[in-house]
Amino acid sequence: MHAMQENALVDEAWLAFEAKKSKGDAHGQFDWEIFQRWFKEQRLPHVPSRRLIVLDRCAFHMVCRDSMGPSQMQKVDLQQWLMQRGRTWEEQGLRARLTEEVERDREKKPMVEVVAEEQGHKVLFLPVHHPELNPIELIWARVKNDCGAVFSNSTSFKEQRQHLEASLKKDITPAYGTKVYEHVQKIDEKYWQTDLMMEDEIEIEDDEGPSFCRER
Repeated sequence: MHAMQENALVDEAWLAFEAKKSKGDAHGQFDWEIFQRWFKEQRLPHVPSRRLIVLDRCAFHMVCRDSMGPSQMQKVDLQQWLMQRGRTWEEQGLRARLTEEVERDREKKPMVEVVAEEQGHKVLFLPVHHPELNPIELIWARVKNDCGAVFSNSTSFKEQRQHLEASLKKDITPAYGTKVYEHVQKIDEKYWQTDLMMEDEIEIEDDEGPSFCRER
């Protein structure tokens, strides 16, 4: 895991996570607890004051204080949840009504956003399936390609880590970081322009009224 700001990687934010199992996706073993510790201890201390922190919407970024939704809770759990927060509920109340009460009051804001705002920052979550809007994704793409060119099934974890760290230092220069940011900004601007054009077209259609096909 890594982070970048403006034109450079944040050296203190580097984290090499070693999965405990040799099979399966490492993302399944990397959870909110690990991310939270990294975010609080390695990321936030090195963020200048009052900054916008950009994150994608992977599962451990979106964990809320009330992580279990009411639809996953038994009726007795719903009642206990309301009671712990000083809320009254009818003894004979239907589960659907209790679910509605809990859903209205539970904390839906992701914990990473809560933690960042406590430090005076704001978090921007990117749209789903748009890695091209995240500069760090382009950084990882280059480094992974570099590592993939030399790795094999016989490469040890230690060798992989050493090569990965070397690639991050060698290839991700300030000049390259600046280039990545400029590239992402151009894509972002292109999307904004496309969105504005579509809005204009919709407004024109609304002004002109519905159009009908003429039979020949």
